[in-house]
Amino acid sequence: SGTCTMTLTPQNISDINSVAVSAENGCIAAGNDLGNVTVWDEKGENRVLLTSGTTSGCTSVAFSPNGSHVYAGFDDHVLRGWEVESGKQVIEIKHTTRVSSIAASPDGERLAVGLWSGEVRVMSAGPPSTIPSRASREENLVDNKKPVGE
Repeated sequence: SGTCTMTLTPQNISDINSVAVSAENGCIAAGNDLGNVTVWDEKGENRVLLTSGTTSGCTSVAFSPNGSHVYAGFDDHVLRGWEVESGKQVIEIKHTTRVSSIAASPDGERLAVGLWSGEVRVMSAGPPSTIPSRASREENLVDNKKPVGE
């Protein structure tokens, strides 16, 4: 116990801020200060680099329960999500402050998002094939009635 069994190095080396392991398929994700999310298969092979399109640091990563999607929070206040297999971005939600943590519900229907403002926002994970529009984000209200993403 405590023995290192694998060392994984992202393509773009920078401080790693968050890691996650999919309980379903064993994939491993890491988010770094350069704003990149890297996903490896359970053997540490077949690396997929998911670029956020920003130089803002990645603060948190989490998998959907079935391991098909990975979500990441960033210093630029945005939560992004991708299909693991294709690398296609499927969700982008702007918040008012930095996203500091993310967790998916066991059924994959909701995401809990911790923010630097001290709030935890619980929102629909949304249909996995579309990026929610501003209108759909405004319909998804949290308990204190603030529109998610605003």
